[in-house]
Order: sequence, then C-alpha cells, then structure tokens
Amino acid sequence: DEIAAFALGIRGEPRSQLPPVELVTEFLTREAVRDMYAGADVFVLPTRGEGWGLPIVEAMAMELPVIVTNSSGPTAYLTEANSYPLRSDGLEEGTGFAKPSRRHLRELMRRAAEDRDDGWAKGKQARRDLEAAYSPAQVSDELLGHLRGLVGERR
Repeated sequence: DEIAAFALGIRGEPRSQLPPVELVTEFLTREAVRDMYAGADVFVLPTRGEGWGLPIVEAMAMELPVIVTNSSGPTAYLTEANSYPLRSDGLEEGTGFAKPSRRHLRELMRRAAEDRDDGWAKGKQARRDLEAAYSPAQVSDELLGHLRGLVGERR
C-alpha cells in the first residue's frame, strides 16, 4: 500500500507502471541475503549515516555495483572507481546525519541502469579493493602492528 501510494503521490503513476519492487519484511538467512545480492543489478543505500556499513561491503564483495551515500563510515572504502558515491546535501541540523541528494541519486541510478559495463567494472574493482585492504591477512597485520605499538609504548 505504501509503495502504491508513493507511486501515485510522487510519480503520478499507478504502481503497475513502475519497475518491479519487492518489499522483504521477514528474517532472511545468510544464504538468502547472498542470493538476493547475487540476483540484483545494483545495491542502493541512500543512508543518512553508517558506522561501517556491513551490507555495503557484502554487496561490494559480491562484485555488485553500489550506490551509497558518501558520508561517515563508507568514506573509508568508496571511490569513484569502485562505486557510485552519492553526494549529500549537507547535514541535518541537530543530528549531524547526512542528507542524501535525491537529484544525484536519480542521476546515479540512471547511469547504473544505462551503462551496465561501467557498473560491472566498478563491482570488479570493489572486490579487488576490499581484498587488498580488508583481507584476513591485511587486517591481522594491521592489528598486530597496533598491538606492537601499544606494547612498545608500555616499555
């Protein structure tokens, strides 16, 4: 009902005229989430703020092109080469949360839909970038370096 109301109120079109939308409201297993990523063309999350953004990283690891607000945690790994970083229209007063740009979101979604090869290349690059920076070996080396630094400071 909410999607139908959105279609009429915002788009002025009945839901039947919109691309298919599936609303998932039940718990999903890890396998079902993986299958959802695998069946998608693009992962879109116009978030107001993320600490790390596990679903974003999962989608990127599956070589899925991502459109994500380029604010807070995801700035650690989003690049123009590996994703479609979504601009924000500043921060919300009082909360400091990002205000994802609706206009830019529409542009990026159109770009992703019209140039599938670019999205495919971004997805491939995303996986390479994640493996290079966040592989188990890379993370353990980083952690060991921090621990050695802490031990050295105590002496």
